[in-house]
Amino acid sequence: MNWKRNLYILWFTQTLSTMSFGFGVPLIPFYIQELGVNDPAQINLFVGILNSAPAVTMALVSPIWGKLSDRYGRKPMIIRAMASASIIIALMGMVKDVNQLVILRTFQGLFTGTVAAASTFVAAGTPKEDLSYALGFLSSSTFLGSSLGQSLGGLAAETFGNRISFFIGAAIMSFGVILAITLLKEDPSTFGRTDKEKQATMQLKDLIALVGMLLIMLMLQRFVRSIFDPFMPLYLQQLRGPDRIKAVTGYVRMAISIATALAGLTLTRLRGDKTKTVVGLLLITSLFAASLLIFRGFWPFVILFTIMSFFLGGIEPLITSMSAERVDSRNRGTLFGYQGMVGSLGWMIAPLAGSFLSIRFGGYEVLIVTIIIVLLINFAMSFHALKKKEENV
Repeated sequence: MNWKRNLYILWFTQTLSTMSFGFGVPLIPFYIQELGVNDPAQINLFVGILNSAPAVTMALVSPIWGKLSDRYGRKPMIIRAMASASIIIALMGMVKDVNQLVILRTFQGLFTGTVAAASTFVAAGTPKEDLSYALGFLSSSTFLGSSLGQSLGGLAAETFGNRISFFIGAAIMSFGVILAITLLKEDPSTFGRTDKEKQATMQLKDLIALVGMLLIMLMLQRFVRSIFDPFMPLYLQQLRGPDRIKAVTGYVRMAISIATALAGLTLTRLRGDKTKTVVGLLLITSLFAASLLIFRGFWPFVILFTIMSFFLGGIEPLITSMSAERVDSRNRGTLFGYQGMVGSLGWMIAPLAGSFLSIRFGGYEVLIVTIIIVLLINFAMSFHALKKKEENV
């Protein structure tokens, strides 16, 4: 089975998938105002709830989907996730109030998860020596699709309204489903239980023993990526004013996503010890995050946050590949299921923490301080792991 062919097909379908979400979901802070929520504190509260709701349900079901993919194959999981997403995104464009939107975001977490499904497919069929490249390459599709979706979605929302933007996103996702069904070819030897001694079902305690610290680091990375993102449209509006803010938000998110995609294509291919690379990237990212508190204004924020996102974007693919290398290919669906769970916990906690902190302290700069603190915690953990590794050599 040609693993590169599948990788390139998945890269394209996942670009379409994340693009489709970008047409509506990032503009939720503006959409809920259209649905009748106008009090600033209520807006911050619902932004937190709407961004945490899918993470809560995804954390609950990710291990189940992961085990099912090990048993029945990864391609059915990809089709399930993308087909469900196309329906849910379309329904988001039809809601009458914010509570209906919360329900749909909850269903999104239960039935979608396209990134985890695609990552599992790639990890299961890729040779060990090519995992970092493959996962980094695939991750670039997530951010490239996001950048295209958010920029084009911002323009669509400005031109046609938020609801039409959701419908366009659903149509793009449906096209991706057709491509996945017709083009993806899965190797039957990478799933199933033909040999029970070789294919013992991996439990959470087994994963903790193998990759426990990496799972914690992954959760903290997802927290860092998620705490500021839902509030970025509101922060940009605060810095720049309301004029064409939806389109401007789309362009800014596009720049950030392109930087993150480039990280997946370049930083994951660096030679040498991956743990040392992660330590270095965390330190550089922390420094750029701290600079956001020193240099204020719209353009300094856009430039520095984009550069920070580049270095941040190389960390998660390296962590996931380091984890996958320690687990047999037949159990990588289970691994990515639990990775989806801990990643979703970070995704769940971050917007709620962001809502609480922004309401409590009355500004969004406190979220940048939180990013710096969490990055330094992750740096300390990875540095400790590096020192321990060197002592054992």
